[in-house]
Amino acid sequence: MYKFKAVLKTRTPRACHLIGFWIKKLFGIPHILDYRHEWKNNTYSPSYATKLYKLWSLSLERYVVNHADDIVTVSNYRAKLFTS
Repeated sequence: MYKFKAVLKTRTPRACHLIGFWIKKLFGIPHILDYRHEWKNNTYSPSYATKLYKLWSLSLERYVVNHADDIVTVSNYRAKLFTS
């Protein structure tokens, strides 16, 4: 059986990043996060989102980002979001 060495996750935020995070946990392999859009300020976030939903989403985003083994992003602006 082939053994994966890492999971590289790219796609829209939330569910796919969470799947990558859980694959990391289940198989003990590095999670490389290709981060293209913020969760909190994403234009595709539901307009009906409550304050509680937004707070939960921001908390979850921080947790996934802080537990990624590496982060790849599309611009210097996005990279600065992770260094501040």
